[in-house]
Amino acid sequence: NSTGVVLSGVLTIDGTLTLGNGHLSLGDNNLIIAASGDIDNAGASGYIIANGNGELWQLNIGSNGRSGAVLYPLGSSTGSYTPLTLGNSATSNSFGLRVLDEVLSEGTTGTPLTSGVVGRTWALSSGGGQCDVSLVFGWSAAEELQGFDRSQCYVTRHEYGTNWGALQQPGATTGSGTLTRIIGGVTSLSTAPTLLSIGSGSTLFPVELLSLDAVIDDGNVHLFWMTSNEVNNFGFRIQRRSQNETTWQNAGFIPAATSGDILHSYHWIDPEMPTTSVEYRLAQVDLDGSIRHSAVLGVAIPVEAGIRLGEVHPQPLLQGQSAGISLSARADTPLRLTLYDALGRRIQQVFDGMMQAGTSRVLVLPTAALHPGSYFLRLESNGTSQIRKFSILR
Repeated sequence: NSTGVVLSGVLTIDGTLTLGNGHLSLGDNNLIIAASGDIDNAGASGYIIANGNGELWQLNIGSNGRSGAVLYPLGSSTGSYTPLTLGNSATSNSFGLRVLDEVLSEGTTGTPLTSGVVGRTWALSSGGGQCDVSLVFGWSAAEELQGFDRSQCYVTRHEYGTNWGALQQPGATTGSGTLTRIIGGVTSLSTAPTLLSIGSGSTLFPVELLSLDAVIDDGNVHLFWMTSNEVNNFGFRIQRRSQNETTWQNAGFIPAATSGDILHSYHWIDPEMPTTSVEYRLAQVDLDGSIRHSAVLGVAIPVEAGIRLGEVHPQPLLQGQSAGISLSARADTPLRLTLYDALGRRIQQVFDGMMQAGTSRVLVLPTAALHPGSYFLRLESNGTSQIRKFSILR
């Protein structure tokens, strides 16, 4: 029937569905191939069209049921054949599939992508059984959008609440006519449809941020983050705002790592010494200028971090020369400033007293009688300490 057949309700087939010159359109109805059923003679001239909310379900796929490769001969419309072949190495499960005729930036919402991808989304659902799935995605050149790179493409999955994330490293397609990309070892499928697509280059291959942490040390905020899957990454723009602000400020930039390692670690120190609680986020920048933001990381600045020990000035010192150093406090706090030599021997206590909130003080250091060499100043306050090193020359 070259004009095709349209389902008017849910249909279960426990024998063989033979496709020929024509298409079977699902609309909003499910087509179910039972454990004893199969599909025969499918191809570009005869396949199942997922043109609504209906899914093609095939039951009991696995080592204890329908073992080997099982074909889902689907397309989103006439003239667009995008089959999926599925094999399940686990015991048994059932899988449902439909194909969408676009790829949206947010998975089920957002704007349609117009370049760098195969313009189809495979929505794959799993039953209540086990998954250890291999997938072979098929499409023709007509489904490839502008700029799609067959030599550097990959299967990518949309993670609900986050972004699209690549499931494999970029590689070349196989086949001709119907082009294919293969992935194995997929175990995290759910009853809610998992959205899968084919990206290339950096499209749908965002840098995967594995961790983002902050440590306060000596009054400074240190950010540490780890990534994987870096493709066409230009670098990271660090953005900062106080918790009572709405506008993000660019605070620094770290270029992308240049090694070929899969995992990369980064470290950035805030050049400012925040005195109030702050929020940070990363703006990851691709080579093409596109930007993706990380989750927001809040950092609570303790009272002690409002204590600041400045640098010795001038530096380096000449023997017999006087020097000064500044102290400041955000809250009322006791301070003790002690001078040590290079071996850690105490020379003199420079200051021991209370600093009032919001005050600063410049102290003259007892350096005139010191011999050339290296020295340390240690500022102690409420169990924390800060250290400054300085040198005296002949």
